[in-house]
Amino acid sequence: MVLVGADGFVHRVIEKPRHPRTDLKGCGIYLFDLAFFDAVRRTPRTAMRNEYEITDAIQIFLDDGYKVVAAEVVVDDVNVSYPADLLDLNLAQLKQSREPNWFAPGVAVPPGSRLENTVVMADAEVGAGVTLTECLLFPGARVPAGRVRRRTIFTSDTEIRCGEEA
Repeated sequence: MVLVGADGFVHRVIEKPRHPRTDLKGCGIYLFDLAFFDAVRRTPRTAMRNEYEITDAIQIFLDDGYKVVAAEVVVDDVNVSYPADLLDLNLAQLKQSREPNWFAPGVAVPPGSRLENTVVMADAEVGAGVTLTECLLFPGARVPAGRVRRRTIFTSDTEIRCGEEA
């Protein structure tokens, strides 16, 4: 969690707080000058994982009197731990675009095939008579003729069914 004061500068950073007071947090992109590495050198390792936490180094840097500015660079925070998470992320982007489908340039859908809320990446092929709803086709994916799928990710070598309704 990152706490910003009324002056616009970061005044406190806390790694994984139990009760966050803001939705602003570190996203893994930091720009510091060489003075920051003195704070890194003085950062103790964590007891549980024996690792250095960048948030601890940033707090030491702040405590030394340096100014840090936070930039809001991430709008949504989404974990992509499972294939269904990746599918849902693509479908959310598709919904924001207000398009029924998204096709990479050069992708052709044969007559008689029906796609709804589906993302088709470069070099993917859709067979004749296919019905896909809420699907994601990776580059090089091949969907055989007549296939009917819902909430499925297609890669060049496999189908991943996402959810009980797949």
